[in-house]
Amino acid sequence: MRKRIFVLVITVLMITSTMVGCGNKDKKETSNTENGNQQTAGENEPKKEKELEFVELSWYYPGSPQSEQDVVFAEINKLLKEKINTKVNFHPVDWGSFEEKMKVKIGASEEFDICFTANWMNNYQKNVSQEAFIAIDDLLNEYGSNILKGIPEKFWGATKIKGEIYGIPNYQISTMTNGFWFKKDLIDKYKVDYKELNTLDKWEVYLKTIKENEPQIIPTAICAESGSNWGRMLVNYGFDEVGGRNIPGVVRLTDNSYKVINQFASDEFKSFVSKMHDWYEKGYIRDDALAIQDPKGDIEAGKIASGMGGNYKPGADAEMSASYGEEYVNVKASESYLLTSSIIATLNAISRTSKNPERAMMVLDLMNSDKEIYNMLCYGIEGTHYNKTGDNSIEIVEDSKYKPNTNWIFGNTFNAYLLPGQSQQTFDDTQAFNMNSEASPILGFVFNQEPVSMQIAQCTTVVDEFILSLDTGTVVPDEYLPKFLDKLEKAGSQKIIDEMQKQVDEWLKTK
Repeated sequence: MRKRIFVLVITVLMITSTMVGCGNKDKKETSNTENGNQQTAGENEPKKEKELEFVELSWYYPGSPQSEQDVVFAEINKLLKEKINTKVNFHPVDWGSFEEKMKVKIGASEEFDICFTANWMNNYQKNVSQEAFIAIDDLLNEYGSNILKGIPEKFWGATKIKGEIYGIPNYQISTMTNGFWFKKDLIDKYKVDYKELNTLDKWEVYLKTIKENEPQIIPTAICAESGSNWGRMLVNYGFDEVGGRNIPGVVRLTDNSYKVINQFASDEFKSFVSKMHDWYEKGYIRDDALAIQDPKGDIEAGKIASGMGGNYKPGADAEMSASYGEEYVNVKASESYLLTSSIIATLNAISRTSKNPERAMMVLDLMNSDKEIYNMLCYGIEGTHYNKTGDNSIEIVEDSKYKPNTNWIFGNTFNAYLLPGQSQQTFDDTQAFNMNSEASPILGFVFNQEPVSMQIAQCTTVVDEFILSLDTGTVVPDEYLPKFLDKLEKAGSQKIIDEMQKQVDEWLKTK
């Protein structure tokens, strides 16, 4: 009897203990939220840094290597280690070598994590068609919330290929407005109204003045920059590219028929390269233009009087003046258009060979939201490379050894510090440009290169062979342009244009 009672007592105690244990466990794992609902502890909380395994990433982008970049990169990596337990090996590659370097790396399936891509360099559509990048829709939703918040929703359509996103726009001036820039001391010296120098013909009159009176000054910055001189005047000539700057195929911005044509066979292209050759013969373009792939060193040294701007934007005068240490002014040379090509003119993509795509997205999310990290990559270290002049404004230290001048490569430029001469109004005006400019007739269309990938590869080789010589005026167009067009035709340019037209027509049915 005693034995049975003893067993019964033990059983009751065990049951009670179990119930108490469960009650304590429930109490520990749940908590009352402010609105009275119960929520499991840890639910919806971000991962803590200590839960992330340390990884190293590599990031390739075009830019002139800076003498004190290693010091800057080390400071950035201290912050990345603290925030997401990550180190990034930054690899700025000089402008003339970046295209070829990425072709080799991607072609050989070399491991890397992030790279710069665009419509005009390290071609975005072509790389996607060759499966060089991964689709990032899911990664954006899970790790890129700040990116999604910072970029207008309507812009994402320009990045989609077959309905998926493969690149993150570095949000900046997203409309395209062609323009010119001028060294202000020379403008003042010759009492020129630079705002009137808004066409190639008017600019030429000024170039004649510089050539005749300033023998130590190079009249223009025109040189062999990836065939970008023609590309910088596309909107001025009324074109929007369909598949990439140096791939045959454009539509006219004012043509509601949506007809795709070969820009290299157009009267506009012939007119442009003929003018460049005339300028070369007159000495307005440097003799060694074909050998110079990056004019920034000469601009920084004050040796160049003027040039074609990549894209006119509010605050351009202050930005350029701060970057190069003396005053510059800019002028619009075209109307402003919102283009698919201008939205994808600067992107960062995650490589198919990346072993840590989630962490790569975390890094890019920080570059689009963390002002300290982003501005350090843009401007360097406070007190060494720049000084604060206000809560959100800086001035570059004279003779700074870190001035990449490529904010538009690294992330959301609206997080950048304001430079002397810039104000919050600069950002407001830029936003207004983005939201209110005229839209291209093919805004939102993204060309799928797969059906004509072989022809694109062949035509790209032909363009690479001819464009730099024609673009810098160093050859006679009447002799070289027919050869160029003949080779393009044999390489399959018409098949590319026909495929573009087919896809544009199909896209129009969905509008």
